[in-house]
Amino acid sequence: MDWGICLKRVEKESFAKSFLLFFLSMGVMVAALFYMDFARSVLALEKTIHARMEICSYDLNCDEFAFDFVPLNAERLNKLVKSNDGALYSDFSVPGSNDYAMRIKLPKEAYKKRLTRLQKESLGRFAAALFAVILLSLLFAWYSLRPLRNALRMTEEFVRDILHDFNTPLSTIRLNVAMLKRRWQDSTEIGRIEKGVQTILDLQQNLRDYLEQVSSNAKRLDLSKFVASRVEMVRGNSPGIRFDLQVDAATVVVDPKLFARILDNILSNAAKYNSDKGVVSVRYESDGKKLVIEDSGWGIQRPEKVFERYYKERETGHGIGMHIVKKLCDSIDVDIEVESEPEKGTRITLDLRPVLSETTAR
Repeated sequence: MDWGICLKRVEKESFAKSFLLFFLSMGVMVAALFYMDFARSVLALEKTIHARMEICSYDLNCDEFAFDFVPLNAERLNKLVKSNDGALYSDFSVPGSNDYAMRIKLPKEAYKKRLTRLQKESLGRFAAALFAVILLSLLFAWYSLRPLRNALRMTEEFVRDILHDFNTPLSTIRLNVAMLKRRWQDSTEIGRIEKGVQTILDLQQNLRDYLEQVSSNAKRLDLSKFVASRVEMVRGNSPGIRFDLQVDAATVVVDPKLFARILDNILSNAAKYNSDKGVVSVRYESDGKKLVIEDSGWGIQRPEKVFERYYKERETGHGIGMHIVKKLCDSIDVDIEVESEPEKGTRITLDLRPVLSETTAR
């Protein structure tokens, strides 16, 4: 099973954090234990070396050590000392002599060789233990993720069932509204009902987009024609808004469905939250390779928060449209920026450089 396919973003994040938490805690503990074990092994090695030096001081039958006679220093007798050059030595008393001591020395190279062998053995055991910790961490993270995955699946199934159950009453409402509109074409109340139904349909589509796994099906699109088609769709639902379209010829390589959802949400918001007989400007800045959508509407007091889920500054709206826009932009590697000033309007910029075809980019 490919974990990258079966796990969603929130599940991946939860899995990664659980793995890191368990791995780091166990890894630090294992590293501390092996460090103490290595220190004890070094101490045991030096004790063994000193014991062999002591035996050697009696029979002098040991080729691994060097011998010398030095002035007697009672404080150093029978003690293992490490010299400045990295060698180990110990002084032993000479029978019948009160002025000199026998120094038995293990050269630096010999001591380093034994220490290196000890380090390799310890590192080998540590690597094996660390591998076991990694496996345990993966199993722990996977097991701890199961309740979250089950909860997410139940939530998704519940929401999908609700969305499916919406279809029948919505179809009934739209059919009856169409029949009523034939009788009273200029009815304000019917117009409000139509807008309310459209709002529910938009919410339904946003929820579907939020639940679906984002998959890329990139195609070459004529930016000017594609943007114009999305503007025309929004223009039909916003008769009081004037759209100013200035998009030069350019080609983008992007999933049409995802790009359409991005533009539809931004254009719908620009029209919905605009002033009476307001203007929505859509232009492509070829020098910066950016698509700019600007309106003369109400503006946003805190534009830095518009991508947060459920954030809204007015009673209208649901607070998830721009959150989904940001999610979709991230999925196609397009940066989005929002600049706004209350009562003056909002400017949204899409950086299209990552999705422009090579010909257009040049």
